[in-house]
Amino acid sequence: FCSNVGELVPFLVWGITGGAVPLPLVVMQVLAIDLGTDMLPAIALGTERAEPGTMGRPPRPQTERLLNRGVLARIFGWIGPLEALAAMASFFFAYWLGGWRPWEPLADSGELYRQATTMTMAGIVMAQVGAALGWRTNRRSLAAVGFFSNRLLLVGIAVEVAMVALLAYTPGLEKIFHTAGLGPWHWLLLLLWPPLVLGAEEARKAIRRRRRPDPL
Repeated sequence: FCSNVGELVPFLVWGITGGAVPLPLVVMQVLAIDLGTDMLPAIALGTERAEPGTMGRPPRPQTERLLNRGVLARIFGWIGPLEALAAMASFFFAYWLGGWRPWEPLADSGELYRQATTMTMAGIVMAQVGAALGWRTNRRSLAAVGFFSNRLLLVGIAVEVAMVALLAYTPGLEKIFHTAGLGPWHWLLLLLWPPLVLGAEEARKAIRRRRRPDPL
């Protein structure tokens, strides 16, 4: 759901601006995220053990749904918007590196445009790395369960980053997925998103623990 927010916002920006901002994410890139990069990390999160302190808390009401108000707020009010920010900031950063400035029109075709859409896709994926680590717990910090304790998730993260590189640099796939190769400065920005998203989520959990301490 978090990546869906990151995917939706680029289409909203394109529609609201009447095409003045070229479509930041194409359909094939959306499919690459949903059916490719998201799959293994999602499976890995399904193997996550219960976080410490779970048995010391009161049971949830029988009528409470898995997608309750708190989970939806976490998705659509916090992590999802952060992923959307990563997507759009990465998109405009690619143009800026290519020499574009805010008072100039944005190219809607060519190498620079394809590079910008690649950055949008990569921005969502890299933000998902931080989100995946953050979603390992609901209340406790990541340190409480250990950064390396879910090895399948680490493998999934490595695979999704490798898939972004594969789509960006493989000549045949570039045409199918409307991508282009990225340079060192592009990757420098992309590498900021995992710690920023994870840090924001860890801060949210720390505030929650301070307001409502664990019984243990």
